[in-house]
Amino acid sequence: MKQSGKKIGLYILLSAGLLGLDQWVKAWVYQNLRGQAPMAWIPNVFELTYVENTGAAFGMLAGKSWLFYVVTPLSLLLMGYILYRASRKKEDWPVRLSCLLIIAGALGNLIDRLARGFVVDMFYFKLINFAVFNVADAYIVIGVIVMAAMILFRPEVGERLFPEKKRKDGEQDHA
Repeated sequence: MKQSGKKIGLYILLSAGLLGLDQWVKAWVYQNLRGQAPMAWIPNVFELTYVENTGAAFGMLAGKSWLFYVVTPLSLLLMGYILYRASRKKEDWPVRLSCLLIIAGALGNLIDRLARGFVVDMFYFKLINFAVFNVADAYIVIGVIVMAAMILFRPEVGERLFPEKKRKDGEQDHA
């Protein structure tokens, strides 16, 4: 039981650190770049800019903020469940890290929506004209990619995380 409490404390500390970095970057951009020209880090390749995003990652679903007030708590519950399930095996650390990244990213963008009514985005790859995004978006995308890779390429991980989906010997898919 004591070990479990240490794990939870570590998870909270790591998520808080990730969330803190996201919020610090957004606050700096809000204070220093709002109403200013973009700051070129690598001319014609990468810029730091200020964008008010009312949608999801990369500007998708703009103006549908209400949707995120529903989806975010549900995704946080799902990540909490997966984090709990992945806490049993040492080799599931990539899944735990994925959950922490997704939780920090979801909370970071939710804080922005609640505090400002929009999410502050700032990173722009001008060379490829990629959508402007933020630290929280990067956390979510990296977390989802790592988790998907673990579930797809290591089937035993998916079976541990979602044991109710595990087929019994001889059971066939009738779809």
